[in-house]
Amino acid sequence: MVKVNSIKLNSLSLFKIIIITLICIHFHNIYLYIISFIYLLLTERKYVIFFIIFSLLIHITNTYRYDYFPVGIVVKENNKSYIVDKLLYKVKVNNNNNLKLGDILLFEKAYEINDYMNDHSKNIIFKGDDYKIIYHLKIKDLLLDRIERFDDDTRSIINQLLFNIYDYDNVQYNLGYGLVTYYFLKNMKDRNRYLFICVLCIFSILFGFDNKYILLIIESISDHFDMDKYLKLTFKLFIISLININLFHNYSFIIPILFNLYSLFDMNIDFMSYLCLIQSILFGEINIINTLLFNLLIRYKILLFVSALIIVFVPYLRNIFIFLVSIITYINNLNIVLKGKITIIGFIIYFIVIKLFNINKKYRLILILLIIMLPINNPFFHITFIDVGQGDSTLIKYALERKCVLIDTGSVYNYYKLKRQLDFEGIYTIDYLIISHDDADHNGNIERLKKDYNVLNIIYEGKDIELDNIVYRYLYLGNYDNDNDNSLVYLLNIEGNNILFTGDISNNVEKDLIKKYNLDIDILKLSHHGSDTSSSEYFISSLLPKYGIISTSGQYGHPAKSVLNTLDRYNCRYFITRNDGNIKLFYTRLLKIFKTDRGEFVIIK
Repeated sequence: MVKVNSIKLNSLSLFKIIIITLICIHFHNIYLYIISFIYLLLTERKYVIFFIIFSLLIHITNTYRYDYFPVGIVVKENNKSYIVDKLLYKVKVNNNNNLKLGDILLFEKAYEINDYMNDHSKNIIFKGDDYKIIYHLKIKDLLLDRIERFDDDTRSIINQLLFNIYDYDNVQYNLGYGLVTYYFLKNMKDRNRYLFICVLCIFSILFGFDNKYILLIIESISDHFDMDKYLKLTFKLFIISLININLFHNYSFIIPILFNLYSLFDMNIDFMSYLCLIQSILFGEINIINTLLFNLLIRYKILLFVSALIIVFVPYLRNIFIFLVSIITYINNLNIVLKGKITIIGFIIYFIVIKLFNINKKYRLILILLIIMLPINNPFFHITFIDVGQGDSTLIKYALERKCVLIDTGSVYNYYKLKRQLDFEGIYTIDYLIISHDDADHNGNIERLKKDYNVLNIIYEGKDIELDNIVYRYLYLGNYDNDNDNSLVYLLNIEGNNILFTGDISNNVEKDLIKKYNLDIDILKLSHHGSDTSSSEYFISSLLPKYGIISTSGQYGHPAKSVLNTLDRYNCRYFITRNDGNIKLFYTRLLKIFKTDRGEFVIIK
């Protein structure tokens, strides 16, 4: 219990309120706020004021953030731009001055938040070009040069351990690497606070400030106060939320907090099972070997972390480090991976089974793995319009089986987004891969998909396809003089809904489509990412779609305002992957529902 202004506050209740607040802010849904408010009014009336205060403060500090820090260090090259680390967030700048990694930049003015650069997972919030180079850390060049001399496996592990740069294709391995420096510095902090601060400063200057250090600083502050474990975690979550709510998208933050939750409550689940749930929910993959050896591997990776620090500065010991790396590489290459994300239905099945059959804790790991493997974990037929940035990719997944069709693959730069969604869906085999046309943002990942999945059929030239009584009807329109207009156009009819996929066709081809086919469309996948070269008023007024899907990151002025105005004029409700993330259309016996990553639900009439 904590006493504030003569009112006794229950720390467990405060913890519950901060969790409810964060859920409301994450889904950003007014109805969820109302339901939460009513719930607290009925059950925790005296704490309602804390819910209001938490919500307002977090909303204000995250909505009206400003780029206060004038100095930053260049930490990463990203295509034709560079990422500049500014401690609490990162800035993306164009490479107008031949920047190098290690350059310290002085920004001559502050930049407001730019929506197009709001990358939650990488904490890139601002962008700007008005800067000058004030200093270059030559030691950074020396370190990078030494790291480049190692072989690929060794260099990859050093980058993961020291620079927090990891391969998205092997994201499940990051569960261990992301925790190493956190636990290493946490233990060091307890023994010698000054040494901890020195190590922290060195890392922030030489390697770029990793967000998990913020968590360590907050924990060290909370240690100075007399708080119980619930209040300490409440304080930690609240301070992080005030600093930047998007930090909760960072695995370096989420995983230690999830482990804190496990130690905080009796979750009636063994640690291995809990570890599998974390991997399934966050990554869509469970590495069986890494899970079973988790406690041993964490200690081993701490040894790797210390060794990496040493050999970067003392390269004469590289042979010892390479030997240590070869051991972890061998374990990783065993690569026994189970794909799939456990759903709410899967959780319900899990709790029903353990209650009915009183399953012992040591067998619950097997139960969780079985639930994730079985198609009943996600029993509904659904279509996912995948957020692959500036590109197109749509997954059609069948009910109670692993059959699926993928239309387009997105660009090579966003393969990790595509792979992540396929893994969440538990995909091992792709029955049909339809490539609408030969553009890099539609076909950029064919070879990678063939390497990572069993692709049975690839459709480059249009033809009708039938898979389990669903016909993918190819609408032939003739030959045109450019790739966009030669896009494969497909029509699906699913439980009475007509869905039209148009690739990147232009206004002229749309006219031919209307003239040749008598179409009644419910859902339209808009052509060319919502560009004004397509989706003309004639086309939209002829089809009168009820719903529209636009796949874009917002580049090149997509979607065009004229297109959105046309959709509004003809009462077409539209979703944009830039704003909504992945857009899913579920077909159940009773309802057809659109669900977005932003927590929006729309029932199709």
